[in-house]
Amino acid sequence: MQPAYAGSATTGIGVPALTKAIEGLLPTRLPDADGAVAGKIFKIERGWGGEKLAYLALQSGTIHMRDHVNLPNSAERVTGIDLFEHGRVHAVSSLTAGQIGRVSGLKTAGVGDAIGKGVLAGNRAFCAADA
Repeated sequence: MQPAYAGSATTGIGVPALTKAIEGLLPTRLPDADGAVAGKIFKIERGWGGEKLAYLALQSGTIHMRDHVNLPNSAERVTGIDLFEHGRVHAVSSLTAGQIGRVSGLKTAGVGDAIGKGVLAGNRAFCAADA
């Protein structure tokens, strides 16, 4: 059996019940900033100069500028980090577990690549939702 919810975002009817269900039914993610670096790349795009920009959801650890990050086929140096926060994007010097960022310098990265030496390393996901 799968739960089904109905409501209206315009009037707010049913939204509290849906919110409560999401909190209760979906697994909790507990980011571990002190753990080994582990995350998933869920999007790739190209910058103005043609460089690869990897969108990354970091589940564990911290990535700093100029760190080497393990990808499935190689280790790459991080040359730039942009953080998505409060509806804005801004350049930062590090990305911490639980954050989503856009990382440059990962030339061999692909969508679904796991990064780091943690439990996700070496794996590829069909989509970001399984992370």
